[in-house]
Amino acid sequence: MTFNPARFITTSDGAAQLDPSKIVFGYGRRVCPGAHLAEVSMFLNVVGILATFDISKALDEQGKEVEPLVEYTNGITR
Repeated sequence: MTFNPARFITTSDGAAQLDPSKIVFGYGRRVCPGAHLAEVSMFLNVVGILATFDISKALDEQGKEVEPLVEYTNGITR
């Protein structure tokens, strides 16, 4: 559950983990024909959001950043 890009690099400790993007859309004869469209579409959506909006933490009346309260609940959607 931590960001560790080094896990995709082969070291003396062990082999690199497989890249999930190479497995998600299948492989061989059963590869998804829309894989490239899905990846490009997702890229364009994320880039459009990042270019359009200023994403930052909320500020209170004194101008300090407000740390969001992170709570997990049980249910179908989270």
